[in-house]
Amino acid sequence: MDTMNKDFRVSITIATHHKTKKLMRRLGDRSFYNLIRLWAYTAANKPDGKLSGMSEEDIEIAADWIGQCSKFILALLELKFITKQDGVYSIHDWEEHNGYAFYADARSAKAKNAAKKRWEKQNKNKGLMLTDATSIATSIDKLCPSPVPSPSPVPSLKEKIYTDNLKTFVGAYIKYISETFGNRSPGGADLAKNSLDVVDKLIRIDEFKENEVFEILEWSKTDSFWKKQILSLAGVRKKADNGNTKFKNLAIAYDKDKNKPATDGSDIEYL
Repeated sequence: MDTMNKDFRVSITIATHHKTKKLMRRLGDRSFYNLIRLWAYTAANKPDGKLSGMSEEDIEIAADWIGQCSKFILALLELKFITKQDGVYSIHDWEEHNGYAFYADARSAKAKNAAKKRWEKQNKNKGLMLTDATSIATSIDKLCPSPVPSPSPVPSLKEKIYTDNLKTFVGAYIKYISETFGNRSPGGADLAKNSLDVVDKLIRIDEFKENEVFEILEWSKTDSFWKKQILSLAGVRKKADNGNTKFKNLAIAYDKDKNKPATDGSDIEYL
């Protein structure tokens, strides 16, 4: 079975129903508990109400019956709490009284199918974004080709080699700026090259870690103030009025946001 019910329905009149009273008269008050146990087992393990593959002993064990063997089953049959057809016991009118539990497997299959479709759609979109980012990264490669010919000589101090992660991230971020700000976003043949150079300097000169730079810039997209301030990666090392670079101020804001204490709700007034 693909899913397990967490509950099932019981009528508020079950304890006073004449069938229940007869069951307790014949088998004692504990038999009411045994009946509830059997229904709970059915909801969890046999949601269609059919106790297929279960012998009389199996059913009485599921119901936690500790009396004489088969006596509980016989009473349930006589009172029509259960029925028997083609050698298989079933809970009487289970679908009618516990429709939600009855269709548990159908709901699970429907939910899985919906989740699968969402997953496929999300991954399709991610694939398109990755293709776009890779395309931009390829363009960056053309703008900033590796200075290392083949065979490779010892590179000079003036040559720069950017990592694939850096080129892919910068390419994706340039695309994000273009899509977000439209005509306000900068352009030009040197945009990718200048952006790469600035982000590289954040790591080499300003001593930020690569993953830290990526995380802070990604966070800026979600912040109400900073998402409007980064129109070009090429300008994030420019000095602000307080003497810090724009990226340094961004990093400070990021640290404050990540380290602010989470409220536990104790300061909220409930009306």
